[in-house]
Amino acid sequence: MGIVEAAGVTIEMLPRSMAGRNDEDADAAFMLNLLTAARLVPRRMWHLGRVALGSVPLFETVIRAAAVELQGVLHEHGPPRRFHEVEEEMTTILGSIDMVRAMRQLPPERNRVPIRHAPLQADNPLARLMLSLAEHLQRCTKSRRSAALLANAADQLSAAQRCQLSPRLVELSEPVIDVEDHWRPLYDLASGLARGVNPNPTRAGSTATNVLIFALDDIFEKIMRRAIPYALLGTGLGLAASTPKRYMLRDTETGMYRLRLRPDFLILDCDDPVLVADAKWKHLTLDRNGLSLSREDVFQITAYMNRYGLRDGVLLFPADTRTRRVVGAAWNRDLAVEGSTAIIKALAIDAHALVSPERVQRDRAMVQLRDALTWARGTHQQVA
Repeated sequence: MGIVEAAGVTIEMLPRSMAGRNDEDADAAFMLNLLTAARLVPRRMWHLGRVALGSVPLFETVIRAAAVELQGVLHEHGPPRRFHEVEEEMTTILGSIDMVRAMRQLPPERNRVPIRHAPLQADNPLARLMLSLAEHLQRCTKSRRSAALLANAADQLSAAQRCQLSPRLVELSEPVIDVEDHWRPLYDLASGLARGVNPNPTRAGSTATNVLIFALDDIFEKIMRRAIPYALLGTGLGLAASTPKRYMLRDTETGMYRLRLRPDFLILDCDDPVLVADAKWKHLTLDRNGLSLSREDVFQITAYMNRYGLRDGVLLFPADTRTRRVVGAAWNRDLAVEGSTAIIKALAIDAHALVSPERVQRDRAMVQLRDALTWARGTHQQVA
C-alpha cells in the first residue's frame, strides 16, 4: 500500500479491506489505522484527505503538466536559439567575407561588404516545434488555466515561424545533447503527439516522482509484535524479545554456520521455546485445498519448527468476512504435515479490530488473539 504522485495526480494504493464491501473511505481509514498502530505515523496526524472529484480526462493532467513545464523552461532559459548561417551585406565585417560575391560587386555597391556568418536565431526548428506544441495543446485543452499558460508560452515563442506539428518537424528539431537537454521532455511529448500517440499517465514510465510505499507484510508483523505480548499477559507465556541464533547449515570442514533462521515470533514458556509463528498478509481461500498457502510459506514454517525442535507452528493471517467472528475465538485450522507429527496451525486475526481506535474492538481482538495462541499452545509437544 502507499501513495504515488505524478504530474499533479495522486494515486492511493489501499490495502485489501477484507470486509466484504467496496468502501474507499473504510479502506483509507484502515490504512491509517495500520500505519499508526505500527507507529509509522503519530496518532496526532490521523486525518483523511479530501479531493474534488470530476469528469476531467486524464490527458488534461498531461496538458497542464506540459504547460507548466514549458513556462518553467522559457522562464529559466528563454526561447530556444540556434546558430544559423546567413549571407548579408554590411558596413562592418562579421564572420567571413564572401570573396566571390565581393568580386562581382559594382562600384556603387562596394561601400558594403558581402559576408557569411552564423548568428543566434530565434526562428529555428526547435522553436517552431515548441510553438506548434503549445498551440496544439491549447486547441486540445478544456481548462482555461492551461489555455492561458499555453497562450503565454506561444507569445514568448512568437519570433518563430508557425508550422504544423508533424514528424518531419520533429526530425529536424532534435535537441542538441548537453546543450538543449532541458527541452528533451517537451520534445518527447511533441514527438508522440506528432505520431498520433497520446501519453498515458497510468502507464509506468521514467519520469521522476514522489512515492511512499509500505510493505503490508512488514506492517502486519509490527502490529502483531506489539499485540502479542499484551495478549499473552496472565497466560504464563511470553514473546521472545529476539530470537536466539539458530542456523540451518554447518560447513563440515570449517565448522562455519550458514543460513541463520529468523522467525517472526518465538513464544516462550519459562524461557523455553514452545511455539514458533510467522505473520503473512495474505487472503486465505477456505474452499480450496491447502487454503491457497504457498509452498514457500509452508517450507519456511516447517524449517523453523524442525530447527527449534517444535511440533507446532503458527501462520498468522488477517481475517476476512469468512474468517472473522464477532463472538468467540478467532478462526483457526489445523494442517498436518504429511509423513510427520508436525502440525501447522493457520490463525486468522481480526486486524481491523486490532488497530481500531475504539477500545472495545481492540479489547475483543486481544481476547481472540490470546485464545488463538493459547489454543495453539494447548496441543504443544516438544520433539525429543
